[in-house]
Amino acid sequence: MNRDDMPAVAYRILRYMDACQKRGVGPDKGQAREAAGVAEPYFAAVLKSLSESGRVSGVSVEDYIDGTSGVVFRGARITMDGAEYLCENGTMAKARALMGVGFEAAVSTFVAALAKAAGLA
Repeated sequence: MNRDDMPAVAYRILRYMDACQKRGVGPDKGQAREAAGVAEPYFAAVLKSLSESGRVSGVSVEDYIDGTSGVVFRGARITMDGAEYLCENGTMAKARALMGVGFEAAVSTFVAALAKAAGLA
């Protein structure tokens, strides 16, 4: 599995959203894309899949006639199905091992900045 394979990108997005919820802050679309580490069209495709499968909610992905997509976060959050998938799915375990401690540190930094901005730090 590569760092830009869809399961690895899904892991990064779900892990970021889970960390935000645990700190009581709403995820930021820009930070989520940065955590995902992929270009906007691929980010949109993964989020669309996560939303359609019920693993995230409050995320909409609009496909435009010119072939581009737009991602909107409105109360975005990981769902119970998403949290279970993150913890129990074998592919997610492989992605977690691939990401390592560096990614976990980045997620902590992103979420801490959101919490501070919200006055929760």
